[in-house]
Amino acid sequence: MCRVLKVSESGYYQSLFHVCEPRPWQLLLVKIKQVYTRHPNNDNYGVNRIRLVLKQNGISVSKSTVRRAMKKGGLIKTSPRHSGSLTESDADAQKADNLIVRNFTADAPNRK
Repeated sequence: MCRVLKVSESGYYQSLFHVCEPRPWQLLLVKIKQVYTRHPNNDNYGVNRIRLVLKQNGISVSKSTVRRAMKKGGLIKTSPRHSGSLTESDADAQKADNLIVRNFTADAPNRK
């Protein structure tokens, strides 16, 4: 059967035994959602604040682990990014007048 499905025997048996076990990030996501339910007015908690609350509750996890769990759970908040400048530049308005007109001679110091 494994040859027909092109699956290794070890992979098949591993999938049989580990189907019901939740992943570590799923367990962490449950605890993160508990933090959100305890603080319903602060649903804008970011990765750093969630990590701080988890640490206060005795759960020591890294910042990247919290970020990964929140991203897979759809809890990451992103702010809108502006592309480019807010105003368009006008090349004619920025040009300085050509007062010297390539005449570099002067009668006295500080006269041009």
